[in-house]
Amino acid sequence: MAGKSKIVTGALEALTDAASKVLPDDILELPSYKEATRALKKAFEDENQGRKFGEFKYGDKYLDNEVSLPAPAFSPMGDLNLIADDPGGNALKKWYDGEISVESSEFNSAAGFGDEIGDSAIKYLPQPSSNFNLDPLGYVLRDLEMNYNMTKDEIIDYIGKQKVKGDDGEIYDALPKNFTKQSDDISDLETQMIKDAFASGDPDNPIAKRVRGALADLADDDDLVEVTPEMIYGKSN
Repeated sequence: MAGKSKIVTGALEALTDAASKVLPDDILELPSYKEATRALKKAFEDENQGRKFGEFKYGDKYLDNEVSLPAPAFSPMGDLNLIADDPGGNALKKWYDGEISVESSEFNSAAGFGDEIGDSAIKYLPQPSSNFNLDPLGYVLRDLEMNYNMTKDEIIDYIGKQKVKGDDGEIYDALPKNFTKQSDDISDLETQMIKDAFASGDPDNPIAKRVRGALADLADDDDLVEVTPEMIYGKSN
């Protein structure tokens, strides 16, 4: 009975933990986002008040209601507005493309945290381990990736749904306009290449032959598929 009790208790704890990891629609309600923004506010408040790191104990209520971050860098989306502050979303794009990791100093610099305030904000964040050096933006990205089991594409889609209020009062997407997902680019390019190959009408076109061969490999031996232009473009009227 004791063994069964432990199993039941463990299952309930797992369910409770899973329930607590429900992704909020509004990123402002994401716990890691709140932590990241508060860490950044502590760093700015230290600077404004002439305090050293950790010299003053900040309360969450004070940080959330009394401290404002300077526009345009972090207001009102906090760390995510770094995407607008950093031309082209440099850090986010490099992370998405696999060029840098969120815990690297290169990410900190690309995201705009390579200064005294940035270093202070990083210190105020509870790092997962001594091997990590997550800045506010990296902190949120890693949380979404590790604790919510989101892929990079899902994270980008999630951020893309968020909105940023500009200095002109207009509402903009959190992602920069020129940010494109790599997989989308590749998919569009490959689709166009296939269409062009079949449109040429050349039965020996290498791309068309490879597509036919790939589909033939997937089909049963006595039911091989012959790819025609109509399969690519649809039947003509």
